[in-house]
Amino acid sequence: MKLYYLFFLVFLVTVCMGSVSYDFTELPEGWTAEYPWYFSSAGANIHIVAYGKPEQSVTRRIESDSAPLIVTQGTTTVHVVLESTWELYGQYWTGEWYSRIWGRAFVNGEDNYTIVYECESGGFEGDFRSAKMDEEKETSEVFIPVSEGDLVTFCFEARADAFGAKAEVEWNITHLSVSGVTTSLDRSTWADIKACF
Repeated sequence: MKLYYLFFLVFLVTVCMGSVSYDFTELPEGWTAEYPWYFSSAGANIHIVAYGKPEQSVTRRIESDSAPLIVTQGTTTVHVVLESTWELYGQYWTGEWYSRIWGRAFVNGEDNYTIVYECESGGFEGDFRSAKMDEEKETSEVFIPVSEGDLVTFCFEARADAFGAKAEVEWNITHLSVSGVTTSLDRSTWADIKACF
């Protein structure tokens, strides 16, 4: 138990010092990820496919959720930067399809801010494809107003819906950075660190 609190303290010190980043080579401590999210040297990857036979509707919705970050004294804004690539694809036979990625930040589990949102759909008129090439990185960012003591969490969701069709999503997240913007440049103290708890 003592080792757990020691790790928690070290983690919070990192956050209190102004920034934290993730390269997703492995599932970060405290995060959750539903199958088939997987983590490797290439980052966090999700690939899902939904097949809906004629007159059949199928939905696949997979999430990964972060551990909370605690906003410290003097921080008024959190700057979030996400690097990722994705491919949204669908084919129809008798119906329609819908593919989506959605990265969000939450403040105290309620107010949510979109970091990245992309969706494509089609049906009845022909298939459709939208893709980001693997060698390109899309950078998305958002500035979030916060107050001392707020809890900031992240959710990354991939969703595929198919009705008499096929919908497919592939999303690779290579980096997430979170930086606190403060109202002053006061030096961090032990009191500041304890305020994280």
